Amino acid sequence: FLPLSISDNPLGMLLVSPKNREKSSRGKKELAATVSHILAMSLKNAQEYHKLKELTVKDALTGVFNRKGLDNFIQKEFQRAKRYDRPLALVMIDINNFKAVNDAFGHQAGDFVLQKLARCLKHSVRRADIVARYGGDEFAILLPDTDMAKAEMLMKRVLFRLNSHVFEWNSESIKIEISSGIAASSELTNEQSEKELISKADARLYDVKRPQHLMYPVAKEG
Repeated sequence: FLPLSISDNPLGMLLVSPKNREKSSRGKKELAATVSHILAMSLKNAQEYHKLKELTVKDALTGVFNRKGLDNFIQKEFQRAKRYDRPLALVMIDINNFKAVNDAFGHQAGDFVLQKLARCLKHSVRRADIVARYGGDEFAILLPDTDMAKAEMLMKRVLFRLNSHVFEWNSESIKIEISSGIAASSELTNEQSEKELISKADARLYDVKRPQHLMYPVAKEG
């Protein structure tokens, strides 16, 4: 066994099995050491590449996927749903009056709310579902193999979890409300793409946010 390590940081082990039981010569040992070093460097580079690639699709503040990450997933899932005639749903979520939170408690409190909301969303969905920060205080949940009825049921579960969560900042409870819009791939024609799915969910979100609609309560004071 030869260790694969860089600067004493273990990355793995290399098993060298000679064809015969003859003792390895010094030259062979040096060759094996060189090969193990090259492999260790390759593993390290692969790990660094994976980290950098992940950073490009992850939101630095909340840890969920960013808009680029969502775009990557929705393109793949939309094509898969279309090819295999499977349902696909998208939920767009927006925090109501988020500016008031920043104005009253400061931008650090606003960041805290975004982080907590992202965590609540992730814990409310299935492992196969994709949670993303779409931009600002807007989030999206991509739901593979999910029709409109199931997506609505999932949102009830999300709201139940959020209603029981207290957003507390510096010993003060912050009242948070959200609105959501849901769209399903079954509503689209064969000629339409994932862009129309996003547009439809986004339009329903902002229709819900109109003053005549009731908002969804998320966390209560006290």
